[in-house]
Amino acid sequence: MSQKQQVDINIKIDLVNLSSSVNGSSELSKEKMKTSLTVSQIAYLAKLLFDAELIAPDNKSEVLTRITNSLVTKNATQISIKSLKAKFYSPDPATKLSVKKLLQNLLDEIEVYN
Repeated sequence: MSQKQQVDINIKIDLVNLSSSVNGSSELSKEKMKTSLTVSQIAYLAKLLFDAELIAPDNKSEVLTRITNSLVTKNATQISIKSLKAKFYSPDPATKLSVKKLLQNLLDEIEVYN
């Protein structure tokens, strides 16, 4: 049995409304979350989620727009949708390697918690 058959995950990501639904304040939903990821890493992680069908929206552009409206990086206080889309569709080898290392580190953390 494949992993895909073993795991049925439906994820709905709504980062824009997450803080307002938790705290009951629409003011908080306008604040962007800070991440240590680069725009390239964010784009590639999003691509992996789409390709693995963990996120299955009708419109990829809508999800990418939500990401740009929800996150800031240390180098980009405003993520451009054009930049995110370009990096989503054409990831560079260095980004692939850095995301692979990031995911491996996350997998290693799972072992720590066991």
